[in-house]
Amino acid sequence: EPSGARRSGALGRRQLATHSPMGLFSAFGLTFSATGYAGVIKGLALFPLLLPAAHFAAYTFVTSPVSDSVLDALPVPVAKVPALVAFLLVALAAGSGLVAIVAINLLGGHYDNHTPRVLKGPALSEELPAVYRLQCAHNNSIECLAYVTPAFWMASAHELPPPLCAKLSLFLLAARVAYIAAYVVNEDFLRTAFFVCGIASIVELCVGSLFPETLTRYGYP
Repeated sequence: EPSGARRSGALGRRQLATHSPMGLFSAFGLTFSATGYAGVIKGLALFPLLLPAAHFAAYTFVTSPVSDSVLDALPVPVAKVPALVAFLLVALAAGSGLVAIVAINLLGGHYDNHTPRVLKGPALSEELPAVYRLQCAHNNSIECLAYVTPAFWMASAHELPPPLCAKLSLFLLAARVAYIAAYVVNEDFLRTAFFVCGIASIVELCVGSLFPETLTRYGYP
């Protein structure tokens, strides 16, 4: 009934305000969170803009002198940079989960290792919202490894140019680190933008492996 719908909507708005403190970008309307159709439409309009922006960011990094400087500063040869990034992505996923556990112990003053998934569930969003978001970022980081694995395999099996593969891998790593930071401070627009940047890097690795002719825009034959 209409009154029930109004009560449900009001409850949703109260929960959104309680569990998701507004970030700086959200204060200016840059958010994908919505409590009504106007917000939903705005989010649907904003998201497609992120797709070309993410690919442009990847292209800008790969073709910039900064990426060459980063490669020169790494302790491994260019051909091994994707392997280094893969290791760091695993470390990032594991480390974020460990930090969340330590934070629950120190800030919450308790930890039940018999039911850790219950402890890290929705109730944590009320007690320690930033830690809950870190736990969510940890979960997403594990999921991201499922995307990264076949992309890196394709790039290796189909001999993507090592410098390009290395630079796209580094761009992916930077996007994932920024994603976790944005998640913790509750900047949902930035979080989504960095997530899309990471996906853009993965797509470039896959598409470049299947269709090498698409790499000409990066300066590779």
